[in-house]
Amino acid sequence: MSKLYRTVVLFVLAMLVVSCAAPVRIVRYPEPVDYSGFNVYTELPVHDPNSTEPWQVDLRSSDLTKLDLSKSEDDLLYADFDSKTKWPASDKMPADFNWQKIMETSKDPGL
Repeated sequence: MSKLYRTVVLFVLAMLVVSCAAPVRIVRYPEPVDYSGFNVYTELPVHDPNSTEPWQVDLRSSDLTKLDLSKSEDDLLYADFDSKTKWPASDKMPADFNWQKIMETSKDPGL
């Protein structure tokens, strides 16, 4: 065997060993973002329809369990939230606001 052939075979074998040792998993690029710890609210942010600022009512991964949102339906309709958002009890939520339904109907059809 030539030296070049032996080198190529050893390289291929080394790559095979390395690839078999790595755990098998679904790889996502980029990794999902964890927004927890960014938003700590003592009151709900207010949506300003005249503002061009995005993310005015950013509730992603926020804990809202201590807030009374019963009179905040207009602001909640403009809110950005995710599956990690913790909502208050139903008696502290607007009667017509159903975050579960919004999450379900807002999913991408491919999910």
